[in-house]
Amino acid sequence: TSEAPKPDAPARADYAGRVTGGGASVAVSVRDGHAIAYLCDGKKVEAWLQGATTGGKLDLKGAKNAALTGSFDATAATGTVTASGKTWQFTAPVAKKPAGLYRATPKVKGQQAKVGWIVLPDGSQVGILAAGDDTTAAPPLDAAQGTATVDGAAVPAEAISGLAGTGDF
Repeated sequence: TSEAPKPDAPARADYAGRVTGGGASVAVSVRDGHAIAYLCDGKKVEAWLQGATTGGKLDLKGAKNAALTGSFDATAATGTVTASGKTWQFTAPVAKKPAGLYRATPKVKGQQAKVGWIVLPDGSQVGILAAGDDTTAAPPLDAAQGTATVDGAAVPAEAISGLAGTGDF
């Protein structure tokens, strides 16, 4: 028996899923030869990664030696992601809105903060709010409205979507 051919790698796609064994989630958005990814455990570990894509291959880098390598096609992104001294395997299926990757950059107590969320295909979400050296679980995201309440104020969240062409690639 021969293996079915893999569907071609799309020019634009979004993926979201949990790492093997749980404990963290990963989202990847691909647009026209570039990809952005986010790994998050919802507590302390997070990494934003980016890089070029060629022929369905991912080779992304982030701060503090974070790295993601793997491949993607019309059904899923698979690979390995390393951050905060840990390495995870992942398979992330195609994410259909509202599933996917989101971010916001609100002010918290006068300080610029960064919030990242991964909304999984089952509707669950994980995220981290980072302000200076402090990280906490992100507040719930209303993915349909694209907002979250941060420090008592409604904050717009931007979808990072290769498919829709939104977000800062």
